Amino acid sequence: HALRPIWRTPPIENAYLQRSFHPSLRIPANIMASSPQGTGPRILDANSEALFELVWKEGAMEFGPWILQRLALLLLTMAFALAAIWTGCLRIAERHRPALASLLFILLTLTIRGLMLLAVPPSPFDRLPMFDPAVYATSVAFPSLGDLILNALLLVAMAMFGKRMADRGPSPTGSAFLAGSAWAGLLLFAAWITQLIIGLVDNSSVELDLFHVQGMSLLSGAALIGIALLYTAWWIAASVTVRTFGGEQRPSHWCVPVLAALVGSVLLHHLLGVADTILFLWPVPLLALLLARRGNGLRFVQAVLAIGVLAGTTAHLLTKYTRLREERERPVLAERLAIREDPVVELLFRETAPGLRSDPI
Repeated sequence: HALRPIWRTPPIENAYLQRSFHPSLRIPANIMASSPQGTGPRILDANSEALFELVWKEGAMEFGPWILQRLALLLLTMAFALAAIWTGCLRIAERHRPALASLLFILLTLTIRGLMLLAVPPSPFDRLPMFDPAVYATSVAFPSLGDLILNALLLVAMAMFGKRMADRGPSPTGSAFLAGSAWAGLLLFAAWITQLIIGLVDNSSVELDLFHVQGMSLLSGAALIGIALLYTAWWIAASVTVRTFGGEQRPSHWCVPVLAALVGSVLLHHLLGVADTILFLWPVPLLALLLARRGNGLRFVQAVLAIGVLAGTTAHLLTKYTRLREERERPVLAERLAIREDPVVELLFRETAPGLRSDPI
């Protein structure tokens, strides 16, 4: 028989004195000893009687480094799957039409992402603020802020693959209907991005008030990165559309489809009650810059103007809808602060009421 220290219980606990196993046992700091009534693995003595059980400290299991490791493995798996799809579609593009490879890449990427959303449970990643639905959730495809960034990255990847295929393949010589559909799809993509930015304000607890920049957190930075990725995906798609349907063609060939798509977008938004023209006309100056430099890269001044248009649009959306959300929250806060019935105040008023009635002043 031998004796050795196993578990230390100091008479007081503070930042330096805490219950823990003896350092010679080399047990992780997040594991504690508990009474045998718990659910962890039991440590038995020589008579097979339970001495104690091993349990996690409060909060250690929920927010341990293992969650980040598991998330990193999941993201690495998705990256490898995306790389495999990219390589396979490139081989298909060498044998067949590049347009078919682009369509196949988009479909496979969306399928993989859909299977991830359906098959991968949100737990335990929802313990992280980035993947917590209480922080941000707007739809099944965007259940958290982390999923927004992942989806935006996939959109950028799809746009980059389409750009690569457009560089390799010849420009289509389709009808004006095909060109008009492409321009309309580009404007619908921009409107969808606008709604996502609005959802970041309306359906999240992320601080995005530009008048209180000092209150922004890391989640605010992540939201802004997601917005930048969405804009990047749209910009690449717009450059591909301009090169494909307005690169070497005469202005008379692409003016009519562009104007038709633009007029249709304005009418549709006004019929839906959207009076703020910035919400749906912010792609117009960007398309004008791309059409002015079609076939060539943007100069420095034009690139700065494009960034300024996107920054101004984002500032307008965040400022406007943050103010509207604050106006909606004020009545709720006032309702919570208002005390409709207080029996103590009523009793005190009954005692004071006779004196008020007899007071000549």
